[in-house]
Amino acid sequence: MLGAVDRSSRVSKSDYAILLLAVRLGMRVSDIRALRLDHLHGELVCIQMTQTKGGRPLELPLSEEIGTALIDYLRNGRPETQHREVFLRANAPFAPFTSNNNLHNIVTTYRRRTCIALPARRWCGLHSLRHMLASRLLEAQTPLETISSVMGHMFL
Repeated sequence: MLGAVDRSSRVSKSDYAILLLAVRLGMRVSDIRALRLDHLHGELVCIQMTQTKGGRPLELPLSEEIGTALIDYLRNGRPETQHREVFLRANAPFAPFTSNNNLHNIVTTYRRRTCIALPARRWCGLHSLRHMLASRLLEAQTPLETISSVMGHMFL
C-alpha cells in the first residue's frame, strides 16, 4: 500500500507520512491527529508525546524513512499556518483534524488503488495497520513486553 502513494502532491505527502506512522510505529489515530511540531525532537530522530489514550508518555524512534517523509511533508506539503499540529486538513481553512476524523479515507484510498481485498467485517482503517504491526511482531517471536512497549500498552 505504501508503494501506491506517489508523494508528488501535498496531500499525498501527508498521507504517506500518516501511513508510515501507523504501519511502522503502530501509532493510534488519536495520537497521529494530536501530534504537534513540539513532539518532534532531535532533528527528527524521535517523537516524544503523551498518549491521548491513557495519558502515558510515549517515545518512539524515527527511522530514516519516517524522518524523510515527515521532513518532505513539513517542507513541501504542510500549508502555512499558526496551528502546531503536524497534520492538517487538506482544504482551507487548514485546521487540525477533529476528534471525529478517523482518517479512514487515507487507508481506503490506497487499499482500493492497490486492489487489496479485505474479508467481510474486517477493520480497514488506520487501526488495522496498527494491528498488522502487532501481528507481524508476534509472528517474528518478538517478546510480548517489547510488543506492548511498541504499541504503547502497559505490560503487566
